[in-house]
Amino acid sequence: MTQGETQELLAILKVAYPAAYRDFSRDNLWAVVKLWAAQFADVPADVMGVAVARLISKSKYPPTIAEVN
Repeated sequence: MTQGETQELLAILKVAYPAAYRDFSRDNLWAVVKLWAAQFADVPADVMGVAVARLISKSKYPPTIAEVN
């Protein structure tokens, strides 16, 4: 995934779990984007989208990198 694709994916998580990201500063959000983009650089965005959608449908808590992986 690119950083742009990662931003789109994390925007979905932010909507699905608004309380989890409510107090994040702009710098914190950018750090999260960079970390997730680095961790999933070799994973296609569509595969990540499916993984995140499945986790959103099953969990009331935001997924960690390990859970998405």
